[in-house]
Amino acid sequence: MSFSGIVEVTSVFPGIIGGCIFWAKIEGKKRSSPFKVKHDVAILRNPSVGEQWEIKGQVRDYDQYNKQVVVHRAKFCGLPHDDQDDYIIKFLGVHPNFRGFNFGPEKAKDLVADIGAPELIKLLNNGDWKTIADAKVSESEAQRICEEWSDLKEETELVTFLSKNKLDADLAKQIIRLCKFDTVNRLKRNPYALVALSNSNPQSLMSIATVAKAQKITSDDERALIGCVEFALYQELELGHTITELAMATKAIKACLDMIGSEKSAEIAIQVALAAKAICILEEDDTIYLQPISLAYIEQSVEKALASLHKTPIQENLFVTREQLPARIEQYSVEHKDIYGWALVSKQCHAVEMALTNRVSLLSGYGGTGKTAVLKAIYDPASEMGIVVHVAALAGKAANRAKQSIGADDKKVSTIHTMIKLIKEGSALAVDLASDPLIIIDESSMVDISLICKLIKFFGENPFRLLLVGDSAQLPPIGFGLFWHKLVESNAPHTRLTEVHRMLADSPLHECAMKIRNGQTHDLPIYQGETSGVYLMPNVTDYATAIVKLRNTFDHCMVLSSYASKLFQSSTQTLNPIVQSIVNPKAEKEFSMLYGTISLQKDDPVIATKNSHNLGIFNGMTGVIESIDAEIGKVRCHVRFDDDNNVSALSPEGCYEVGLQLAYLITIHKSQGSEYDNCAIIIDSPFLERSGIYTALTRTKKLCVLIGTNEQYNNAIKRPPSYESIRSGFAPKFECKV
Repeated sequence: MSFSGIVEVTSVFPGIIGGCIFWAKIEGKKRSSPFKVKHDVAILRNPSVGEQWEIKGQVRDYDQYNKQVVVHRAKFCGLPHDDQDDYIIKFLGVHPNFRGFNFGPEKAKDLVADIGAPELIKLLNNGDWKTIADAKVSESEAQRICEEWSDLKEETELVTFLSKNKLDADLAKQIIRLCKFDTVNRLKRNPYALVALSNSNPQSLMSIATVAKAQKITSDDERALIGCVEFALYQELELGHTITELAMATKAIKACLDMIGSEKSAEIAIQVALAAKAICILEEDDTIYLQPISLAYIEQSVEKALASLHKTPIQENLFVTREQLPARIEQYSVEHKDIYGWALVSKQCHAVEMALTNRVSLLSGYGGTGKTAVLKAIYDPASEMGIVVHVAALAGKAANRAKQSIGADDKKVSTIHTMIKLIKEGSALAVDLASDPLIIIDESSMVDISLICKLIKFFGENPFRLLLVGDSAQLPPIGFGLFWHKLVESNAPHTRLTEVHRMLADSPLHECAMKIRNGQTHDLPIYQGETSGVYLMPNVTDYATAIVKLRNTFDHCMVLSSYASKLFQSSTQTLNPIVQSIVNPKAEKEFSMLYGTISLQKDDPVIATKNSHNLGIFNGMTGVIESIDAEIGKVRCHVRFDDDNNVSALSPEGCYEVGLQLAYLITIHKSQGSEYDNCAIIIDSPFLERSGIYTALTRTKKLCVLIGTNEQYNNAIKRPPSYESIRSGFAPKFECKV
């Protein structure tokens, strides 16, 4: 049964990861009823006590006394009107925005009695706190009441405006975060400002144009022209490009102008956008590009910050001087041989010296060249020299691997997002910005330009060292632009490791990886039950059966796919539940846990797709569900993650918090930063290219089975790496040191 109506909120219980349960009075009923808002419901914010909300949803049984409404849509009805005397008394008396400054229900009642509801609402709308203070509240109380009322008024007007114009309610969250006052009037003055917040679907541009016409802004208006230019460039941004060739941009802009019915040319629109400084021109290799000004700012900020950092002198170390450093590294290499049986090669020693004597440096190399050994060789002497070292990576799995490899303190290793969060919060666990630390970013190919810009900006004028580590043949970041791949092409201090450990040099895996890296096509043998090497499994029509066969052969076989979307037969979303139903069928009388559309059962492999510092679970961590139980009516799954000795007990809310998903298959992107003994790769995608198949194959330590044909394999190798097709304006340059 469906529900639709206006309710008055009486209590609210927020969810851990968003959403809430709230109780509210339905018109005509004395008792409050429960309403559930799931975390993924499009709603501006959780309701607050005292507010009236327009609710649409589905009624279901809650307990023996109540029915619960599962909310599908919810809209704040706004502030009390001048004919709602009782409502404004309750609203001011119980709403949380008006708490905490010696104002409560009694004062709200006295205020309405003294001024009158219509006049009080008029004063509040005008922000006339002086007149309100003449009643029974102090000046500071009156000011605070007007401030809080104004914020709610802005929110109400915005939601009403978006709803009236049939625009996505999710826009409200972004708009309120960026625009704190006079929001609706500013949008009315230029609805095309919404282009930067909307998706690149042509329907979004049409909706914005409709709003603009309602405000008597014609399609030939300068605001419309600038909006079309920005929209065309943002369409390219969604494909990863931060710059667009002039000819290509002109064609796309013309299509946008035609869409909204403008008679102006694309050339005129570009000139208008340039004059307004909404975009800028970048000339590179005799080619003219257009770029949104915000992206130019990000890329140029990183360029300038790195160039400035590179020129900043490093103070002589009191413990090990620059002249003594090579001898200390050589001594470390001898000690390393005594412990592990092999010494560092000359390039590895050079990389250690480079990282400790340069502000900005790069360490690249493919699997088996000893990048991890170099990191440990940097970490240990740096600690002796009093240099504070922090290691970070994009994925939690990669950060955890780095911590284990170099033996670093937990406090010194994190994801980049956690590092930024701790600095922003001023946490005692954060990087000491004044300590001149060495920041090591592992798996740098995964990091986008926007994220590194955020990190660098927190250091301001404080000097630090930055070592970026990665493999230039791997996939580019999911976000826009390029960072690592452009730095590798620059003249930054850079050590390239090419000598493979003798035990790996002759392995079929290394041989295939090098051929893929070099774009060299070759034939692979058919898989016939081998336990090591690289093989094909061709002529597979039933992917689930093939995956089950491999899983039955090997206890630990990770399957990688190019796709996540259900639109594809070989996607993780399509195959995971099918494989689960075969490998791990639901047993009678055994608990399972349903959250969202995912059903979790004992022995299911799972992967975390989000970082949760509080739970100690990070993006990319894989594990197995050991058990599922229910205590006091609450279902929990107990997960043992691969790199954690402890078992994590997760409720459905906890699963949402870490983005827990089935991991019979994962995407190639999700596998970055991880390693597996045995790996299978579905290569049916016509979009799989060299960097994708290289990244996937180099996740494997022993056996790799490619599910597909040799033709599909070689076609993937022939396709240029995706990072070569990404257009980026980032062009770092470093002055040579004398």
